[in-house]
Amino acid sequence: MGKLTITFILFFSLLISCDRNTRKIYMDCLGEIEDIDNITDLSLGFTANVTDNNTEILSDISDTDSSISTVSSVTSNSVTPIQINRYSHIYVYKQGNTPLNAPYLSMGIFRSETAGSLTAIGWPITLSRGIYDLYSAGSNYEGSDQGPDFFGGIASNLAQDVDYFWWKQLNVTITTSNTIVPITYSHSCAQIIIDFSASGTNTLNKLSHVDITLGNTIHCNLSLQTGYISPSKSIPGNTTMMRLNGLTATVVSLPIAPASTIKYLTATINATVNNQSSWYTLKVPLPPTTNAITGGNSYIYSAVFGGTKSLIDEDFDMEAKLERIVLR
Repeated sequence: MGKLTITFILFFSLLISCDRNTRKIYMDCLGEIEDIDNITDLSLGFTANVTDNNTEILSDISDTDSSISTVSSVTSNSVTPIQINRYSHIYVYKQGNTPLNAPYLSMGIFRSETAGSLTAIGWPITLSRGIYDLYSAGSNYEGSDQGPDFFGGIASNLAQDVDYFWWKQLNVTITTSNTIVPITYSHSCAQIIIDFSASGTNTLNKLSHVDITLGNTIHCNLSLQTGYISPSKSIPGNTTMMRLNGLTATVVSLPIAPASTIKYLTATINATVNNQSSWYTLKVPLPPTTNAITGGNSYIYSAVFGGTKSLIDEDFDMEAKLERIVLR
């Protein structure tokens, strides 16, 4: 008891010996000296937008050959407010630290309860006055938190047809409470769109079901530091159902690395043509100059049904045509 009393008296003496007018320093339990004006917890708020789909043409397909020819951008990429009921994970790092070399200072899970804004689930992010580096990732998946979950700045639990988005902002200065930080997410995945039609006097009555074989997900990892997803190195992976909107089928694809042996993806289609329902197989060629699917791009194809199945080879009924590549 005597030793404890002496220690407390010594610590109290140190405190009262400080200049009460300046009140600039205090000693915490770790022995670190900090600015007392910085110890107040300041809350952060976030607004959120996502880069818009298909607004800037990156390349068109030449009619004279099958190569891709670069064309001028027709418009700058626009943004739209994040849709309702999307989830994001926001990470705060000490200025100069990165997700690959240091632990985060604070992390929060947020949901867009209204379009364009994020609301904390549980505890909000609060910080002392200072300058920070912020990173965030989430998914444009309605209704549930699809992650991704990061360990050491890398997420490996990635799935096909989940539109992962990412953002970072370095040197964010926090000086007051209720600071609003604007976020503009970019797409880390690619998008494949197939527009179906019928030729001549034929009629495409209904598109009922489309499956497509995408890349294997085993090599796909998302970096919180860069937003880059390492591409799939093997095709095919599991079959993924495409989402239908009238006569258009869409799927979100993890990036696919160039493959020397496989030049196309395979789609299986149930469609009603001339009032007759049938199953078809469709060859979906990879871009001829890159032979790869790159994150952040949309690949737009057309596919035309004839009155009868016209075999292009022993395995396929039709072949899609890559019309253009646009920035997501």
